[in-house]
Amino acid sequence: MIRRISSNLESFKSLDFKNGLNILLSDKSEGATERQSRNGAGKTSLVELVHFLTGGQVGKGNIFSSATLGENTFNILMDVGNKEVTVERTGFSPGKVRVDRRVENWLELAKTRKNPEILELSNTNWREILGAEWFGLDTAKAEEKFKPSFRSLFSYFVRREGSGGFINPTQHSSMQQIWDNQVNNSY
Repeated sequence: MIRRISSNLESFKSLDFKNGLNILLSDKSEGATERQSRNGAGKTSLVELVHFLTGGQVGKGNIFSSATLGENTFNILMDVGNKEVTVERTGFSPGKVRVDRRVENWLELAKTRKNPEILELSNTNWREILGAEWFGLDTAKAEEKFKPSFRSLFSYFVRREGSGGFINPTQHSSMQQIWDNQVNNSY
């Protein structure tokens, strides 16, 4: 469960979530059509931030690697397995995440432990941990082809409108490969 999303960015409005269903709503801007809100409340940005904090790729042109946001730290407080952890990630160092708790079975994946209470993990290891904890994926078979991955399974739960994630209930993206769709839905 996601409990809180925050940042050291001064203009960022932290969000606290409660048990159960949480829905982010906003008022429609004056002059907007039935299909638009155009109010800049940050609904789409929140979806992108959740993907970023759960191991999403940061490619060229990604908002989190921009000069405006890249140096800022974004945080998510969430349940992973039976632990409540805070994870932070920055756009200028997208290949690593920092976790604020010592989780014993994650220690072998940690890159550095300057502070013994903070683990620094590669983004790849972070995705493997989330896949194992949330979906029961076998990390030993991570390189195997035609198997579900954390990022693909997670995309069914946090859908992106811009990727066509709401067009077909069995697909998380209009560009999703047929084999990926079949593997994930079978899983």
